[in-house]
Amino acid sequence: PCDSIVQYGSAFTALTSSASNSTLTTEHTVQLSGLTPDTKVFYALASSGAGVLAGADSQHFFITPPPVGQVKPTHIWVVGDSGTANNNARAVRDAYYAHKGSDYTDLMLMLGDNAYNTGTDAQYQLAMFQGMYEDLLRQTVVWSAYGNHDSISANANSQSGPYFDIFNLPKAGEAGGLPSGTEAYYSFDYSNIHFIVLDSQTSSRSPTGAMATWLQNDLAANTLDWTIALWHHPPYSKGSHDSDVEANLVQMRQNILPILEAAGVDLVLGGHSHAYERSFFLNGHYGSSSSYNPALHAVSTADGRVGLGGGYQKNPNAGGSMDGCVYVVAGASGKISGGSFNHPTSFISMPMLGSLLLEVNGYQLDARYINDQGLLVDFFTITKMGVTPVQTTHLPILQAQFWKYEDSGTNLGTAWQQPNYDDSSWASGMAPLGFGETWINTTVSNGGNPSSVLPTTYFRREFFVSLTPADIRKLQVAMLYDDGYVMYLNGVEVARSASMPLGPVSFTTLAGNHEAVDYELVDLTAYKSLIVPGRNVLAVEVHQTSATSSDLVLEGALVLEGGRSFLEPQASGAVLNAQGNPESLFRINGTDGGFGRSVEVKVGEAFTFTIDPPSVLGGAPAPFTLFGYFGTPTAFDVFPLPNSLGDMIFPPAFPGVFAPLSFLVGDNFIGLSGSLVFTNPAPWTATNPGLGFAGVFTFQGWIATGPNSARTFNAIRMNVTP
Repeated sequence: PCDSIVQYGSAFTALTSSASNSTLTTEHTVQLSGLTPDTKVFYALASSGAGVLAGADSQHFFITPPPVGQVKPTHIWVVGDSGTANNNARAVRDAYYAHKGSDYTDLMLMLGDNAYNTGTDAQYQLAMFQGMYEDLLRQTVVWSAYGNHDSISANANSQSGPYFDIFNLPKAGEAGGLPSGTEAYYSFDYSNIHFIVLDSQTSSRSPTGAMATWLQNDLAANTLDWTIALWHHPPYSKGSHDSDVEANLVQMRQNILPILEAAGVDLVLGGHSHAYERSFFLNGHYGSSSSYNPALHAVSTADGRVGLGGGYQKNPNAGGSMDGCVYVVAGASGKISGGSFNHPTSFISMPMLGSLLLEVNGYQLDARYINDQGLLVDFFTITKMGVTPVQTTHLPILQAQFWKYEDSGTNLGTAWQQPNYDDSSWASGMAPLGFGETWINTTVSNGGNPSSVLPTTYFRREFFVSLTPADIRKLQVAMLYDDGYVMYLNGVEVARSASMPLGPVSFTTLAGNHEAVDYELVDLTAYKSLIVPGRNVLAVEVHQTSATSSDLVLEGALVLEGGRSFLEPQASGAVLNAQGNPESLFRINGTDGGFGRSVEVKVGEAFTFTIDPPSVLGGAPAPFTLFGYFGTPTAFDVFPLPNSLGDMIFPPAFPGVFAPLSFLVGDNFIGLSGSLVFTNPAPWTATNPGLGFAGVFTFQGWIATGPNSARTFNAIRMNVTP
C-alpha cells in the first residue's frame, strides 16, 4: 500500500501539473480536474516514497473526450468473454492491433467474463493487465459489463469484490447520463453517443424493477444522436447459450428490449455465447425464435453492407418504435464453443475468435468483426437523419475468388508483374490454388514430375476500385501461402514473405521453410499511392522451398478501408496547395467535417464560418464567394464550371441553377461583363447566432488562386438538429 500521485502535462517532458490521493492503498484512484476537452495529456504515476513508478514517456497518455454532443470520429474496440489469459486472447488482440494500425482507440468496451474462471484478482492480473492489454490500457479508457464469471468473486448488491475494486464506474452520473446509484449498471456519454451498460447477471430484470425504471428515465433524458447498449447475456443467440431457454437471456429480451426500442436504440452488444452472431435490422421481436416473422419484426433483411446488399437506415420521421436495431453477440474474444448457430434473426452466426470494431462519425456508424487472423469476417453500416452512407469497407478481392495462374515452368522474368501484361492465355481457378493439400480448390501443376517440382509459379488477379489514393485510409491483404511469395501491386513490389531471401529474386530462387497454417495480414497502406481508380492488378510469385516440396498454396484477400464522401469530388478541396494536394480552405466551427464532410449543430446553437486563403497565395488575402444550398447533393448534382473553375454542387431539383434552393451567404464574388470582380477577401470569419429550425444545408464557393484565376473550394454539409 502507498499513496497515489499523478503528474501530467501537455508533453511527457513537461508534466507540470499533479494530483494526489494520500490514502495508503493498493486500489489507486486519483481524480484530475480542469482538463481541456479533446486534448492529449501525458502522465506519470508516482508515490511519495518511491518517486515515479511508471510513465513520463511517449506511451503514457490519454486523449480527453470532446464536449458532450460534439461530433468526433470515434473509434471503439469491443471484446467479449476475453478473460482466458491465453494465446487465443492474445491472437485476437494482435489482430486488432494490426488492423487499427496507428489509429487511436477512443474507448474499449468489455462485455463481461473478463477473467476466467472465477474473476479473482489474480485471474484479472493475467487476463487484462500482464501480458495482455496493458499497452492499450495506458492510453484508453475501458468500460465493462458484469458477467457471470466476474460475479463468482464479486457481489453486485454490495458492489464489492475484484470486479468492483478494479473498475471505477460512474454510478453518480459522473460521465453523463442519469445516476444509477450502482456500479452494476450505469450510462456514460462520449461525443454524440450515449452508452448504456446493464447488469443481466444479478440485478432485477423485471420490467418494473430498479434497473428498468432507471433505464426508462435515463433514455428519456438522452438527447444524443446515437444510443448503444451493452450487457453480458444476449437477447438472441443459438451459440453456446440458447436465448429460448435460459432465463437471463429470455428476461432481457422480453423486459428490457421493449424499453430500449421504444427509445430508438441503435445497437445492442452482448457476450456470454462464445461465438459471433449478428442480427438483421430488427424491431419488436420479444418472443422465442419460433415466433420470429421477418415481415413483422425486421425493418430490413438486407446484409447491412454498403456497396453490397445495402446499409441500414434509421427512419428519422417514424419515432423510436419504428426504428431498427442491430443485435451483436461478440463473446469469442478468448474462446469459442459449440451451438446450432441457427437463430432466425441472425444474418451471420459462427464460432470464430475475434473482436468488434465500431467507428461512429456524425450520423454514420460502421462495424467490423475482425477474427484472430486479422481477416474481416463481417461488416455493416447504420445511418440516420437521411444521411447517404459512405462506403467505408471495400472488398475488391475476396476469399475463394478466381485467380489466373501460369504453371508451365516458363521463366517469365519481370514483364508478367506489370498491369498491362497480356495474361489472356493463362489458366484460371478458384482459390486456394496449389497442390498437396486436401482443401485446395484449384490444383496447379507441380511441373509434371513428382520428384522435381517447379521452383516458381505465377499468379495474377485484377480488381477494380472507384477510389483514389486520397480516399483510402487503410489497405491490407491477408495471405495464405506455402512456401514463400513476392507480391507486386501494379508492377511494384509491395511485400514478400519472411521465408523469402533479401535482394533480387529469379525463377530459380528458393524459399525457406513455411507451412500454410494461418492467414498472415500484410499492411499495404504505405503503398496506397499505387492504387488507381479503375483496373488494378495484384501479381504474386510463389516459390518452393526445394525441388521435392510436397505442396504449394496461394490465396489472398484484399480489403480497403475508406471511401468517397457524399460530397466528392470536391469534398477534399478543389484548390491544390503548393505540393499539389487538395486543401480544405472552408471550415464550420473550426472543422472541414473530416471523413464524411459533415458537421452537426443544434437548433439555436451559434456556428462560425471561416475561409482562409490557399497556401499557393502564400497567405495573401484572397477574394472568394460562399453559397449555401438546402439539402444534400449527390454525385449527379456536381457540375464542371467553365474556364477551369472546378466542380460545383447545385441543388438537386434545379441542377445548374442558383435558385430557388440556393442562397448567397455573402456578396463576395460578382461576375460582370465576362470578368471576375471580388470583394471581401479571405481570411474571413462570420458567426451566426443560431438557426431557429432544423434542416440540412450544404455550403461551397469559389476562391481566387492567383491574379486572374479562381477555383472551387471544399464543400461541407451542416446538419441542424433539434
